[in-house]
Amino acid sequence: MAATASLRNLKLDKIEGDATVGSNGFDELDKVLSEVQLALSELEGALGEISFDPDDPVSIEAAIQDMYRMVDEKTEGYSSNEVVQSLVEQTKEGLREQIIQQAGRARLASDGGE
Repeated sequence: MAATASLRNLKLDKIEGDATVGSNGFDELDKVLSEVQLALSELEGALGEISFDPDDPVSIEAAIQDMYRMVDEKTEGYSSNEVVQSLVEQTKEGLREQIIQQAGRARLASDGGE
């Protein structure tokens, strides 16, 4: 029969100098990772609906800002989690690019249809 070990039961007294990591450090890591998982589940699927005029840069920017607010609302409970905030910023940037690309495709389609 094989023995198993859990990181929760491991206690490190010192790592390089005065830094100490005990079970609280692993508990904190577990909390951070749990929050990441919850935040990602909040961001799955549709965040909401936005609309914009692809020929109007102000309308496109307003749509981007609306999308930013939607993402922030979904993840507002994780503002102190740096890992979640990094993922939020990456998500916002990706969605921003999608809106800009969608506007560009819509402009091309309307130019080609004239």
